[in-house]
Amino acid sequence: MKVLDFSRRLINKTNWQAFPRGHCLTLGALGIALLLFSAMTPSTESTSARRQQPLSLALEVTRVSEPGPTSPLFPTAASPTTYVDHQWHSATVKPGDSLSLLFQRVGLPDTSLLELLNSSAAAKRLTRLHPGERFRFQITDDGRLLSLSYQQDRLTTLEFTRTASGFTHRS
Repeated sequence: MKVLDFSRRLINKTNWQAFPRGHCLTLGALGIALLLFSAMTPSTESTSARRQQPLSLALEVTRVSEPGPTSPLFPTAASPTTYVDHQWHSATVKPGDSLSLLFQRVGLPDTSLLELLNSSAAAKRLTRLHPGERFRFQITDDGRLLSLSYQQDRLTTLEFTRTASGFTHRS
């Protein structure tokens, strides 16, 4: 109670208008900052004890095929009971990368690239690459491109799938 009375008397006796406005604002900001700092600083009495417990997990690694045009989720009409598991490879666009460089990285020949680019007008969008975009390639055992998934961003993905007449796409 004595502190409040003292501060009231000090405020009433001090002529705050005699100080520059910037000084008064700075003093007020420092007072608020000091108040917030003291309110946020934890006291030594309220520290909680941490308890560590070891956790052991037995993980089993198995290879899972991605759903695609020849996976068990998408059987073909020619072979309804035979399923072939093709490898998926992924590549992320880095600064200075071209589509040709990405194809080389996953082991595809330039003929696959030309076949894809000449398949549709939507395939021309693959030529404008930006760092961070992701490509997924499904490649057959003999090194042919079976399907390609191009993720421009979280919401936009183009998918190209090989058919008998070339590549078809869907967004």
